[in-house]
Amino acid sequence: MNTVKSSKDVRLVAMVRRVSTDLQAVSDEGSLTTQLQRMRAHAAYQCETVGEQWQEVDLYDMQVTSGKDSLRSPEFQRLLGDIKARRVNTILCTEISRICRNVAEFLELLKVLKEYEVGFASIKEQFDTTTTFGVFILTILMALAQFEREQTAERTSASTASRTERGLWNGGQLLGFDPDPNRKGYLIPNQTEVLAVDFAMDAFLETGTIAGAVAAFNSSGYRTKAYTSRRDTRHVAKEISYTTMQHLLKNVAYMGKRAIRGRVVDAVWPAIVDEEKFTSVQALLAMNARSKHGVANPVRHTYVLNGGLLHCECGSPMEGRSGTGRLGKVYFYYACRHKECGLRVSADEVEGAVLARLQELGSNIALLDRLAAETNQAPPHAA
Repeated sequence: MNTVKSSKDVRLVAMVRRVSTDLQAVSDEGSLTTQLQRMRAHAAYQCETVGEQWQEVDLYDMQVTSGKDSLRSPEFQRLLGDIKARRVNTILCTEISRICRNVAEFLELLKVLKEYEVGFASIKEQFDTTTTFGVFILTILMALAQFEREQTAERTSASTASRTERGLWNGGQLLGFDPDPNRKGYLIPNQTEVLAVDFAMDAFLETGTIAGAVAAFNSSGYRTKAYTSRRDTRHVAKEISYTTMQHLLKNVAYMGKRAIRGRVVDAVWPAIVDEEKFTSVQALLAMNARSKHGVANPVRHTYVLNGGLLHCECGSPMEGRSGTGRLGKVYFYYACRHKECGLRVSADEVEGAVLARLQELGSNIALLDRLAAETNQAPPHAA
């Protein structure tokens, strides 16, 4: 980096270059090299042919930076600091879109440049911001650049919707699946992570709340997906959050589906969650949303078969009891009173069987008529 003295007669040049992808950034003979070569050639031309004094102060590299985010990048903030410190009085780029693609933000930048008497030069567009007409032309060009970016965004959105309609994956990481290395847009189940997804669904159904599922998931040692991004950034596995768990429970991708515009279409990958289980999870989520709280199994239970109505196969009476599972769910059951036996049966199971039998008997008209006749013939109870 050259050290120079500020002077109104000398162009203290900040050379700005930008690329938006990793591939462009790592290429030795790619866009970054070309941009720098063109800017230095332009500065040399101004010195040798035009007779102006152009001195390169520093090079400001915005690598892997989108045009819509460039003015907020750390490198451009460094440039603004040098502008305010009067280290540079001219910004040079190969074309306007290398600086940014947002008209409103660029006009704000022009205000800063005017305040600090900083010129702006673009090789492709060839204009001078020191005149009113130059600023006008620059504004028009920036509007065209923003229009181009919005058109590109619309095309990208349409392409994404089309791929979704065909059941393809549009990118991003999903616990339970890995990208198919041989087919773009396809996913393949990750058998280890499939267990984590299945556990999350079971934990929610058992605890009745998202918070309960989060606690069970994390306490059981399960974690979010670990992966390395396309930019070679390592994302480590970590404890799942409430929001991530909520998204997991609602994600139709686990059913081998894709959601688009209020509809669900078949995906090109297999389901890893049973349809009945996924449907039960959605029903419980909906019920929780209506009631504004979790609706896990009730914490109280009426043991209708207590009082000697239920006996064990060993002949001893059974009584209602309860217990708590490892995920915090309360279980209700009947246990044999005989210490040597210890038989246990689910309260829901045995009471359901009794209720089913009573319903069966209640539908037997002949039996009901006979019971009514016998009851009518029985002697009245003593007062």
